[in-house]
This record gives sequence, C-alpha cells and structure tokens, in this order.
Amino acid sequence: MQFTVGKAEFLDVLKKAEGAVPAKSTLQILGNFHVSLEGNTLEVTATSMELSARARLQVTGKGDGAMLVDARTLVGIVSRLDSDLEVEVTATDNQVKLKSGSYVANLPGFDPSEYPQIDQPEDGLQISLSSSELLFLEEKSSFACSRDITRIALNGIFVEHQGGRLSMVATDGHRLGCASVENAGADWPNGVIVPPRALQLLLRCVPADTALDMRIDATHVSIDSEGVQVVARLLDGTYPVYRNVIPTEFGKIATVDTRRLISVVERIGAIANAKTNLVKFEFNEADLTVSARNQDDGNESHEEFGVEYTGEPGFRLCFNAKYLVEILKMCPSDRISLQMNTATGACVITPVGEGMDFYFLLMPLRLSEGN
Repeated sequence: MQFTVGKAEFLDVLKKAEGAVPAKSTLQILGNFHVSLEGNTLEVTATSMELSARARLQVTGKGDGAMLVDARTLVGIVSRLDSDLEVEVTATDNQVKLKSGSYVANLPGFDPSEYPQIDQPEDGLQISLSSSELLFLEEKSSFACSRDITRIALNGIFVEHQGGRLSMVATDGHRLGCASVENAGADWPNGVIVPPRALQLLLRCVPADTALDMRIDATHVSIDSEGVQVVARLLDGTYPVYRNVIPTEFGKIATVDTRRLISVVERIGAIANAKTNLVKFEFNEADLTVSARNQDDGNESHEEFGVEYTGEPGFRLCFNAKYLVEILKMCPSDRISLQMNTATGACVITPVGEGMDFYFLLMPLRLSEGN
C-alpha cells in the first residue's frame, strides 16, 4: 500500500480522526489509527469503542490495503513537516515509511485485522440537518450537562424529534438548556441520550452550513458529512421528564436589557463568595437591585437599574452569578425575560424577539441569614 498526499491535507484528515483516540485505554491497539486505501480514497479511523471517527481524503494511491500506526506519533511527525512538500507513505507487513523531501521516518506497523469493528446504527430515526443547526442545538444545551459520573444519563444531551421539530436538552439539576429547530421526519418522542463529545467532535471537523445526515437507533448515533463520520454509543439510563419542572404560568415577570444585566452581575459577582457565587436580586415596580455580600472578608456591593417588572414588589431571590452570566451570554437578543414564581422555584430565562427557539432554566440559590 502506497499513497502520496499534500502535508496540509494529510494533517487535516488525521486531526479529524484524532479526536476519537482515547487519552488512556487498557487496550493498547486503540492508540492507533486504522488507515486504509481503496483506489485513490484514503480513510483514517480512530475509536475509543464508545466514540469513533472516520475521515476520508482523495490521494494518489497505489495498491489497496490497510495499516495500523500509532496515532500520536503520526500526527506529531506530519504536523512538523514542511508545508510545501508532499508526503509519501508506504506500508508493508510490519513497517510504515514516511518520506517528505529529504525527511524519512520508519515506524512500526501493526496487523489491521486486530482493530475492532465499529458498530453502525441500523434501523431507527434518520434526520437531515445542517452543521449550523446542529451547532445551535449543541451550544444552547451542552453547557448544562452534568459532570457527575454517578448520574450517567445527565452527562448527555437528550435528543427528541416530534411534531416536526428536533430538540436537544441538557440539565444538571441546577440549570437547563433547551433548543429546537424545524425538521421533517418521523417522530421520536421517547428520545435518546447522546454524549456531547460526539457532537462537538463532528462540529470541529466541518464548516458552517454543511449538510449532515444523522441516524439514531436504540444503541448508537452516527453523524455523516462529506468526508467525515462520527459514531457514538448512546448513554444508558432514563432521562428525567424535563417538562415537568418547567412552570407554565408565572406570577412575576421581568424584562431586562441583556448587556446591562450581564455587566451588573459581573461587577457585583466579583466580590461574591467564591464557593457559592451568590448574588441577590430584589425586584420592585420599575427597578432591580443586584447585591452581594461576602461574610468571609466583609465585602459588599449593590447596584440598582430600571427594568420592566410585573409582580409582587420587594420580591427577592438569589442566583449563582457565574451560571447566570453564562446563560445570558448565549442570548443574542437585546432584552431577556426572567419568569418566576417563588424564591426557590425555577426561573425560566428566554430571549425577547422573533425566531428565538431556545430557553434556559436556572434554579435559584437559597437565601440565608446575612444575605
């Protein structure tokens, strides 16, 4: 097996697959790329068994075949080659030879038949969408995925398709993000839990507005674009019925300038307790006061500004400043709506404007003495 390819093109395809190489694994073979050549089509595959990536490239090929080569070593070499030179790769029984200009490297090769097969989704949901749509859905949800390894289902993004809409939801119990896009296709109301890394890996590999094909069955999800495929095992477990925690009616609603609220919360939050990041909101008829007090060092600050508010005057609740700012910065609208009922109940945050098919939920922190 032999092929010749430009350094930049070769490095690009290696980088696309590299995201699926496990940082650590008890199976040494998973640290390799599976590289195959058929005609002039080169395919580079990597897998952790839970997440796999395939990247394809047109090269000048001679002799079909396959090889295994250490992924980190190959990327390290190719990334340091001169950009204006081609790379010639020759694979024999147990050796891989790279040549570029006067540079030559000989690397050990391994038996490609030992590389694990990558499972593919069979029957199930088939969806067509663009990479821009997938990016929108992923950005507005994945930030809220739990990092708690004892709650596996909450480590992923819940994907459902019903009523002509594709939705993605994530929550860690303290915050929630949900976004949807119009999408034709059969309903999938029960939903599945997709590892966020699979979406993020694919999105790093494709430009904006690239056409994607997503296929989901009971155990796997695959996302294909021209030249790249990502396959991931779905996360086990039952996702909570998230709609049950989202209020449908609100007794207190505030409409606030988004940029102003971000700047105020960041200023006030700068002196908040480093463990809780607690800032207090107090709503009155036409204004909002944001304050923080750090009992550990005696620092305190507050700032008042005008808002549109309907509800009980003097209503107070507390938020984690970092969580709130992170949510606000994902809202492109000039104004946002805070919809509330009680000081301990869920606050729903929505952008004000047309075409904003997403919302967030943030659970308040409890008021304590001295706050």
